Amino acid sequence: MWTDQAKENVRAILSRMLDRQSDQVSERFSAQVVKMTQQLAQHPYSGEVHPTLSSVRRLRVESNYRLIYTVVESQREVVILNCYHDSQKQ
Repeated sequence: MWTDQAKENVRAILSRMLDRQSDQVSERFSAQVVKMTQQLAQHPYSGEVHPTLSSVRRLRVESNYRLIYTVVESQREVVILNCYHDSQKQ
């Protein structure tokens, strides 16, 4: 499951990539996001624990982006909270 903020941020990232880079870059990023979400469905604890929030984990996408997520144990569900570029303060 994705929060509205996470969906919005991924859309904004893809839009910036299309404006500033190329279709290939945005397609590669999109494919990597899909791959990482599939990985999380199978291995929800594969991301590293967030350095300041122990209930939150993060997983690198491409070289400079991170998916921020939590695992809802009672529902065995991964919730993607955010996606951002490493240069952004999170």
